[in-house]
Amino acid sequence: MKTVHWTEEEELTLVTLIVNAQQTLRRGQPAYWTRAFQEYQHAGNARHNLNACQHKWRELRPHLDRFKACFDRVPAGDLSYDDRVKIAKIEYRQDGNPKFRWVTHFNIYRTLFF
Repeated sequence: MKTVHWTEEEELTLVTLIVNAQQTLRRGQPAYWTRAFQEYQHAGNARHNLNACQHKWRELRPHLDRFKACFDRVPAGDLSYDDRVKIAKIEYRQDGNPKFRWVTHFNIYRTLFF
């Protein structure tokens, strides 16, 4: 099986569409995958099939969840959002994770929780 690599733009588009689908559909409704994938293809992304999209999401989501936990541990107080992200990146690395390179993805992902 040939592996097709994902560009950052493709990853970002996928995260954006999944978050949008989850926000517009009722919680627990499994159709968000179908909707997100249809939107992904409609946006002109034909290099990846549904299985590849689901696999990429299963790869990205744990990183986003762990980073959110690190971000949430940083007290807001007088810190700016950017400072909180910098501190969360340090804590993420200290927890034994690889360098966090998905800050833009995280900014979109965290909208699910507001």
